[in-house]
Amino acid sequence: MTFANTEQAEFWAARASSWMSLVSHHERVIGPAGRMAIDRLDAQPGQQIIDLGCGTGQTTLEPADRVVPGGRALGIDITAALLERAWEHAAAAGIDNIDFRHADVQSSELGRGQFDGAFSRFGVMFFADPVAAFANVHRCLKPGAVLSFVCWQPVTSNQWMFIPAQAAVSVLGTPLEMPAPDAPGPFSLSDQDRVKPVLGSAGFRSIDVKAHDDLIRTPVEGISESADSALRVGAVQRMLEGANPETIQRVRAAIEEVMRARVRDGEASLTRAIFLVRAVA
Repeated sequence: MTFANTEQAEFWAARASSWMSLVSHHERVIGPAGRMAIDRLDAQPGQQIIDLGCGTGQTTLEPADRVVPGGRALGIDITAALLERAWEHAAAAGIDNIDFRHADVQSSELGRGQFDGAFSRFGVMFFADPVAAFANVHRCLKPGAVLSFVCWQPVTSNQWMFIPAQAAVSVLGTPLEMPAPDAPGPFSLSDQDRVKPVLGSAGFRSIDVKAHDDLIRTPVEGISESADSALRVGAVQRMLEGANPETIQRVRAAIEEVMRARVRDGEASLTRAIFLVRAVA
C-alpha cells in the first residue's frame, strides 16, 4: 500500500504501542474536545459518516451510534496497529454499523460523493500536503455535507503540553525545538488564518473557526500519572530519545514539581486551547 505521508506512517507505527497504553489518559485530556466537534457535525440517523485519523476507534463509536438506524460510520487511519484495537473497541461496545480501513486520508481513494459528514478529533494536522488531503476529503462528501474537526491552538496556549516541555528543558539544558508553522504535526493548523485558506483551496465553503479555551484539572493523586504520560508522547518524549534512566527520572521529577506548584484546592489546573472547525462541501 502506497501512502503520501510516509514519515507520519512510520512515526505512528513506531509509537502505536505507547499511544495505546495511554488511551484512558488521552480520553480524559482530549475526549471532551472530540465530543464538541461531533456535536457540531450534527450527524443524523441514516447518514454515512467518515472519521479521519480515527486511531483506536473511540472517536468512531459516537458518530456510529448517532446515525442509527440505517447509517454507518467508517474510521480511517494510517496505522494498522491502532485499527486492530479499534475493531476490538467496536466489538466490546456491541456496535455493528461501523467499519475501519487502513488508508492515507491524503492519497487513498475514499469514494466519490459517498458521505454525509466527515469528522476528526486531532487527526488532520499531520498531512504533508493539507490542501490535497482536504480536497480528497471534499471529493468523498456529498454536496452540502459538513466537515467538523478539532485541532490545537498554539502550544504556548496549551499549558498541559507546554509546561512539561519547559520542565524538560530546565533539566536537559537544550532549547525546545519548535517545528515550522506549516510542518506536519500537532500544531500545523494552530493559526486560524491558515485554516481558512487551506480549506477554501480544497473546495470548502462557509468555514467557521471557533476558539475554545478551558482547563484540564488534575487531582493531586493523578499528577504522577500525568507526568508519566508526558514522558511517553509529544515534545518531552522526543527530547528524551536516547536519554539514560537517571536523566528520564530527573525530567519526570521536574514535571511533577511544576505541576504540584500549580495545585489549588487539591487540583493542578493547566490550560487547554483548541479550535473547533466546521465547513461545508
